[in-house]
Amino acid sequence: MIAMIYKRKRRINGVVKEAKTYTARIRLHKDDPMHEVPLNTSDKQIAQQRLAEMVREMEMEKAGMLPPKSIREASKKPLKEHLNYHLDLQESRNVCAGHIFQIRSQMLRLFEACGWKTLKDITASGFESWRAKTHLSAKTKNNYLHCLSCFMKDMEQDGRIMVNEVRRIRPVKTAGKETFERGALSPMQFDKLVSVSGERAIVYLTAGLTGLRKNELRLVEVRDLNLDAIEPYIRARASTTKNSKEAFIPLTRKLAGRIKEIVPANARPQDRVFESRISDMPTYYKDLEAAGIPSITREGKRIDFHSLRKTFGTLLALAGVPPQIAQRLMRHSDPKLTCNIYTDAGLLPINETIHKLGSLMEEWTHKWTQMDTQKLVPDGHSLSASVHAGSADGSKQVPGSEAVEAAFVLMSPSLSNVVGWCAVQGSNL
Repeated sequence: MIAMIYKRKRRINGVVKEAKTYTARIRLHKDDPMHEVPLNTSDKQIAQQRLAEMVREMEMEKAGMLPPKSIREASKKPLKEHLNYHLDLQESRNVCAGHIFQIRSQMLRLFEACGWKTLKDITASGFESWRAKTHLSAKTKNNYLHCLSCFMKDMEQDGRIMVNEVRRIRPVKTAGKETFERGALSPMQFDKLVSVSGERAIVYLTAGLTGLRKNELRLVEVRDLNLDAIEPYIRARASTTKNSKEAFIPLTRKLAGRIKEIVPANARPQDRVFESRISDMPTYYKDLEAAGIPSITREGKRIDFHSLRKTFGTLLALAGVPPQIAQRLMRHSDPKLTCNIYTDAGLLPINETIHKLGSLMEEWTHKWTQMDTQKLVPDGHSLSASVHAGSADGSKQVPGSEAVEAAFVLMSPSLSNVVGWCAVQGSNL
């Protein structure tokens, strides 16, 4: 072990000068790194006393009898200081100012409601007790948990806490407990909104035809655009996306042309494309009003800016896009999110589809009843016309599978892609 105090020396203009205060040099074990710590005293006895205290603390830390110094110091600081550090990190991650403000508000309310003053006060049982008593919605409770989890994760990564108790807390189930449901715009409403919005039209059009979130749109730069390619796209950088993964968002050629019109000829690569045109929520609601679109539908669904992303998901469903492709375009990790949350079932042509299916089934039944049963069943066998014993190669067939496949293809030509994809995957429709 090495444990000593000394005064640093340095040469200035050929003259060796000694520091006025002492420095400690410590290494407990030969495999440990050397630590040099300023003692900030010129008194040798005080310096030796501080050295002895430091050696004792380091030995206790190594034996697990004492938390590291960084944790002990962090536990003495007020939570607001740690929160400011966390928010600075969020800002460096390109989180928008509005979201940072929301995080600050929620965390300060949570600290006060739970009576937390320092990091050591934050416990899983304290949060769960508050959550059980509060009358907030299930989704809002989960938002608080998400904010707290992100905060504690940063504290853990920076070495300010030893154990992250919040990690074991599970979110509450939200199914059937939603306080509101978000709606989507119909194609006619979407077209009307774009037509009355002036310079903001390109923002709404891009959001509704790409599914980009508001903050992702705000951070799109000129260098992220590839509008002259055969297949134009917008690159969503990993630092700007919700899941922190890079994505390439395909564009229709018309949309690419509209975006190209708003990019100045002298634009720099780092200039933001949509930021100056993105409206605040009061302006967005005024645009809805000008287009004759209620902000709350008759079914009680809310139409906000994020509804444009749901509009994109619904338009994909209306176009008959296969669920797997829709999931990729929406950049969802779970297909249930695409089909259940980001598709407005109220805008889908469910009744019309059933009517088409009924007509096709009647046509199919009439066709098969008129056919010669002798061609379907060999002489001497008693199999009915609607059952196949097997194909020539011995494989089993589902009764009427060809007709069901034809029904899906005839209902929508684009659904033929679904049938083909399912056939490849070995699925049965």
